[in-house]
Amino acid sequence: MRTRETHINVRTTPQEKARFQRNARKCCLTLSEYLRKLANGYEPKAAPPLEYAELIRLLTDIYNDFRATGENAYADLLANVLLEMQSAITPVRRHKFESERNTKIDNCGFSDYGDDKDLAGS
Repeated sequence: MRTRETHINVRTTPQEKARFQRNARKCCLTLSEYLRKLANGYEPKAAPPLEYAELIRLLTDIYNDFRATGENAYADLLANVLLEMQSAITPVRRHKFESERNTKIDNCGFSDYGDDKDLAGS
C-alpha cells in the first residue's frame, strides 16, 4: 500500500531533469526517492560498481576461513579492512537494492560510477 499520496509538481529545464534522472540512476534510486532525499538535506552518493559486492563476499569467505582455522589475528585484520571499506562506501542501501530493485531500475548507473561530478551539488 502506497503511503505517499501527495504530489508536488516542480518545473525544471530538460537539462535539469536529465541530470536528476542520471544522478538518481547512479545512486540506485527512483527519481522521486532521489529528489525526496535532496529535499530532506541528504546528498545521495553514487552506488559502487557491482564488482564491489563480489569483492565483499570473497573477503567475507576468507574471513570465515581464517576464523574456522583458528587464525584469529588474520581474521581480525581482515575484519578491520572490511569495516573500513564499508564505511568508505556505505551511502545507500545496497543489498536491499539488489534484492528489490533489479527489475525496477535498469543497470542502476553502475557503469557511470566513476563520473559522479553531477551528484547533488552541481
